[in-house]
This record gives sequence, structure tokens and C-alpha cells, in this order.
Amino acid sequence: MEAIYFSRPMCDDLGIAYGGEGEKVRLSPRVIVRMKAGGYDSTHMAFFWKVGMDTEMRLRHRGYGWMEVLSKHGTRLAPGPVMDRPELLLAADLLGMTPSQARDLYMTSPSLFAARVLRELSAQKRMLQEVGDE
Repeated sequence: MEAIYFSRPMCDDLGIAYGGEGEKVRLSPRVIVRMKAGGYDSTHMAFFWKVGMDTEMRLRHRGYGWMEVLSKHGTRLAPGPVMDRPELLLAADLLGMTPSQARDLYMTSPSLFAARVLRELSAQKRMLQEVGDE
């Protein structure tokens, strides 16, 4: 498999223009599968398991959601302790994730992690401003 399809919402979550091309991201198959509503077919899943669900892959957007696999054998990510990272505990609560899910997202794609945290903080700020205006 040389390419993986990302839906428009997945591209939006990554801050990638669906119709654009050239952007590069690093994600593990585990994160990619979690992002895709409805999951992937057996061909994709077989590829993900072969690469390793916790292995970082380098991907380049070729346009309209098609991500070219640049590196199939990236660095295997160590789980690491969550409890000694209070910022991950706070982010997990903010994003409605378990601490382990927040750690996995942070380890596989710090930029996606930061974007999701900032988006959620902005949404909460808007909500508080609306409540204050009433």
C-alpha cells in the first residue's frame, strides 16, 4: 500500500486543506484508525498491523485526502508514564479522552495534539463569552 485515504473531517482535524497537497504529517496507524469514523477496510488494517500500530509513519498529502506513505518503518513510540505529565492529564480531560489516549496522540503527532487542545480551548472561551453576554 502506497497511499492511505483521509476523509475531509480527518484532513480538517489535521489542519490540512482537503484539496491541497504537499503537507507532511507523522502519525501512527493507531491514531489514524481512531480518527476515521467507521474505521478502515481489511486491506488498510492489514497494512497498519504489518507496519505496527504504534509505529510513526511519515505521510505527504497528495490531494483530496490521499496521503502518500513516505516512511513505513518509523520510530516505534514508547508508551511512557502518563501520571508524571500533568499537562496530559489536563488535556485528556479537556478533550474527553483517557490519559493514555491523550499521551498516544501527543506522542504520535504533537502538532495535531496542540491543534485539538487549542480548538477546544477556543470553543470553551467563546461559550463563556456568550454566557457572559446574556
